[in-house]
Amino acid sequence: MQNLVFTPLRKGVPKRLVPIIGKAVFKQSLNTKDLREAKSLIIPLLADVDNQIRLAELQLTDDSSQELSLRDCQIIANRWYVDALEDIQSDLP
Repeated sequence: MQNLVFTPLRKGVPKRLVPIIGKAVFKQSLNTKDLREAKSLIIPLLADVDNQIRLAELQLTDDSSQELSLRDCQIIANRWYVDALEDIQSDLP
């Protein structure tokens, strides 16, 4: 058996959403050689990717009648935090 590290999470982003999401492909290594462990790790990651794509679709259509879930709010807040932190760090001497 080969010593492979599974990298099964690879999901393309629809072209119209690339400017919103900021990348063309979601990729993430699961850092495991165990197929069972990889299968269990990928489920929440895929759910998160699907959620990010759904939120980008909402942003693209500007449909404000949609209700956001707690997870949606967490993703939005996390993106804002990462962007704000990068802005602050880029302004430091």
